[in-house]
Amino acid sequence: MASPDIFSPAGPPQRCFLSAVFGIISHLGYFIHGEYHLQAPNIAQGFLATIAVLYASLLKFSESRIVIYRLFFPQLRHSPGPKLAAVSKLYHVSKLGKYDNFKLLDRWHRQYGDWVRIGPRELSILSPNALKAAIGRGSKCTKPPFYDITKPLISMQTSRDVSVHDKRRRIWENGFSSKGTSTPYLDYLSHSPNADPTLHSYEPRVARYATELLAYLEANAGVPINMSARFIYLSFDIVGELAFGRGCLGYEQGCRSDSTASTPKHLFYHLAKHPDMLAKLREELDPVTKDKPFEYRNITNLPYLNGLFNEVLRFHAPIPSGLQRLVLPEGITVDGKFIPGYTVIRTPTWSLMRSEKVFQRPLEFIPERWTDQPELVKVMDAYQPFSRGTDSCIGKGMALMSIKTTAALLATQMDVGLAPGEDGNDLLNHTEDIFTLSMGILDLVFERRT
Repeated sequence: MASPDIFSPAGPPQRCFLSAVFGIISHLGYFIHGEYHLQAPNIAQGFLATIAVLYASLLKFSESRIVIYRLFFPQLRHSPGPKLAAVSKLYHVSKLGKYDNFKLLDRWHRQYGDWVRIGPRELSILSPNALKAAIGRGSKCTKPPFYDITKPLISMQTSRDVSVHDKRRRIWENGFSSKGTSTPYLDYLSHSPNADPTLHSYEPRVARYATELLAYLEANAGVPINMSARFIYLSFDIVGELAFGRGCLGYEQGCRSDSTASTPKHLFYHLAKHPDMLAKLREELDPVTKDKPFEYRNITNLPYLNGLFNEVLRFHAPIPSGLQRLVLPEGITVDGKFIPGYTVIRTPTWSLMRSEKVFQRPLEFIPERWTDQPELVKVMDAYQPFSRGTDSCIGKGMALMSIKTTAALLATQMDVGLAPGEDGNDLLNHTEDIFTLSMGILDLVFERRT
């Protein structure tokens, strides 16, 4: 879907008409008043030079009127924001040399307010209602041209055709549900003619790779370890096992980011920094894991474990700048303000999760806000770490299983602390926003639990 181009060049009929008018004027005003056949080469050169000058002038005029139009005439002109961002999206892009889009958007919102114009036809809106309008069920928005970035390759996530997206999603939903129904395609993915395409069937393979990580930490007890890298390896190995029947060894492919890896990394940063949180987590885990075979179903509904998990996703959003959506032609209304069709909107997740309108004490890491202090959550609908609607994360169940399993095994078996000289600065301030998070380095030291 594209917006109308009000500055498209004149078509062939218009060009023919203008050429005819120019020819008549030059003939009547100049050529019939003398003999100029010997000056033909000079006239031709002069004509071409004049055309070039006129074309350049016309181009400049066209650019100027585009600037004037975008600044003063569109329906977004009343939305505050950097003036140059209203003229061209290139201004926003030029500010992203440090790959910190979520921090840039946060600065702009603190400067300009909840509604910020970040492009000629783009708004960043810091409002739970904007999030609902953009990605909620029944939304009058669709995926914008950004999702064409992988063409000619089209995945389920990047497909802008709703019918194509829904057809592919139905296939994958069976494999990632807790009550899947076997299909030939899913049997192939599971490498078994009688595979059970449910999350429960994936549990042994997830646990195996988490146990391998535990063994590595035991073998390197007392040694500083870059856990940003280790959690990426774990994530890619689990995905590779499920997709291809073996671990991917993602580090050999030079991978830099993964939304599933960022969550355990931030979780163990907080556990290392706050031993009281680790102790409280162990009080909950020990009764269901000690001296018995590990089973995911025994930990999946533990309140404090889930509270830690939810708070990590709030405080360290895996997609911090939020998702873009394109408003359909009829437009939408958010918080009493009309947004015209063909406008691209987004709600910056990182900023929304730190808004005092949504959470009390939003800049503090408090797992209890999800357990016995619910008053610290003002607008529950604003918390959508896995998105919502038909574009919600289809791998949510798998992500929960892999992260909780890893957290439970490591927390019950190992003590953890920040490595000497590690203060979390690289993790918190040098993590890059490349749609998902490219993680900064986090060095931790693990010891056998005492």
